[in-house]
Amino acid sequence: DVVCHLAALGTQDLYAYKHPHENLLVNALGTINVAEAVRDVIRPEYFKLFLHASSSEVYGNHKYPQEYPLKETTPLKANSPYSVGKIAAENYMNYLIQTYDFPATILRPFNTYGFGPARTLIDRVTQEMLRQTSPIKLGSSDPIRDWLFITDHVNAYITCIQKMQKAKGETFNFCTGMAINIYETIDQIRALTGWHGELQWNTQPKRPNDIHALLGSYRKAEHILEWKPEVTLVQGIKKIIEVNKIG
Repeated sequence: DVVCHLAALGTQDLYAYKHPHENLLVNALGTINVAEAVRDVIRPEYFKLFLHASSSEVYGNHKYPQEYPLKETTPLKANSPYSVGKIAAENYMNYLIQTYDFPATILRPFNTYGFGPARTLIDRVTQEMLRQTSPIKLGSSDPIRDWLFITDHVNAYITCIQKMQKAKGETFNFCTGMAINIYETIDQIRALTGWHGELQWNTQPKRPNDIHALLGSYRKAEHILEWKPEVTLVQGIKKIIEVNKIG
């Protein structure tokens, strides 16, 4: 009944920049393959919804704070092989929607944390501080991010499925509407873990043309789907701390 297309080659490190062909094959052509397979294999009377996982990174860099928060109508500005592939995939989804009335929804989740393994900055740093690791190596302290906890992210997909008649053909941001810079984020983790070690800033490789600010508006999702985030950054960090202490 429903296809949730989450597969992608990520952008957490410099791999995407060193392997642009692979990135586009997976994120753009891979999406086309999945969508066309659905159209070829699943009978239309059974198929109800295709959820496509895009990303807030499709927005690229805009003037901060004048052009924020980012809305679904904000122009997309590719700044990496990853975002080029994601924008191409979105364009293909919209082509299918407009041409064949393909029942697709495009989701643009913002920076998500709370995975468990140290896949994101917040997860990694929290775990390192709980282990009393010192020094902790970090990149730039300046980027501004809108942090979305994993349960709110998952709930976005569930909500789209539950309200598929309203979700079909639409693009939605899923975020908190609140953003802080990396320095303040790390400071929050430090305070909540009680860590007192050394931070070494600007010791991690930089992404070329990194996005300075990602701050979104979830008003469209709230208005149409009645979705809104439930977990604040402090609450999310506390959940990670609790899980890691149990583990």
